[in-house]
Amino acid sequence: MVFEGAGTRNRINEITAQAKNPLFVCEARNNMLAAGAVCFNAFTPNPQYEEVLNGIALYEREKCDFLISIGGGSAIDVAKGINLVQRENPRCPHLAIPTTAGTGSEATHFAVLYKDGKKISLAHPALVPEHVILDPDFLTTLPEYHKKSTLLDALCQSIESLWAKGATEESRNFARESADIIYKAMDKYLDGGEGMSMMRGAYLSGKAINISKTTAAHAMSYGLSQQYNIAHGHAVALCLPHIWQHLLKKGTVPAVPNSNALEAFKQVLKKMALPFSVAFTQQTIELLTADVNEERLSNHPVTITKNEMAEMYRQILEGVTI
Repeated sequence: MVFEGAGTRNRINEITAQAKNPLFVCEARNNMLAAGAVCFNAFTPNPQYEEVLNGIALYEREKCDFLISIGGGSAIDVAKGINLVQRENPRCPHLAIPTTAGTGSEATHFAVLYKDGKKISLAHPALVPEHVILDPDFLTTLPEYHKKSTLLDALCQSIESLWAKGATEESRNFARESADIIYKAMDKYLDGGEGMSMMRGAYLSGKAINISKTTAAHAMSYGLSQQYNIAHGHAVALCLPHIWQHLLKKGTVPAVPNSNALEAFKQVLKKMALPFSVAFTQQTIELLTADVNEERLSNHPVTITKNEMAEMYRQILEGVTI
């Protein structure tokens, strides 16, 4: 069930009425919603497997029976991890309350964690949260960088969902609707308005990739996030134009938006003006290329060679505008 609109966060008690002792998984800045409750916030922006194990220990020690995640994709993914890691089936119901408009994790059946510097993915049909609150009031205090990077994440998810091998007509409809909402609401959102529209667009991007999954731009982004400590959406947006251009050169994928749409995306990225100036070596490029997840690449509609990927990374790190 999805509850949308300003003030819907006040329905937490109603939604969790049957729960005796919920565990709140939230970033420190959202602790006020969990006052007096059991709260787990000892996790990082790229959640670690060990952090999830600590959350499980707290859940079991306090005999919790419900999960409430409040935050960005990291908080929601940590809650999903607590719900599934070391089990075949989830522990309990989950209410997800995103405080960013971007990841769409509240609508997906998978989560991303890291272990020993490597990305691991959880996937289970029952990981889709049973309840979702989309309250735009949370976005009013979102820092500008995270506002922009999460917006880009949602937009990239919608675009990748169009050409993913796993796409269906239903997922493409979600993706088109999401991208349309985001493009139309973007300017007003960055000026402080259209919060509900952006949350809806992000949620639909999650609905899209829940079916199609993501492709090469996401696969390439995780190493950049880890290596250079930039937000996930920022990293994906740096990769997407290069992947998109590669697809246009191949000319074999009907679902790929045309070069005019690529130019429009590049203008959006330019408008965001997200800082990215880094030092790198040939070894950096080799490590980034070697660490790309092959499973996500398998959902990409064309083959990308290691040499092609390495050149893309070089251009990204050099700030080359294609």
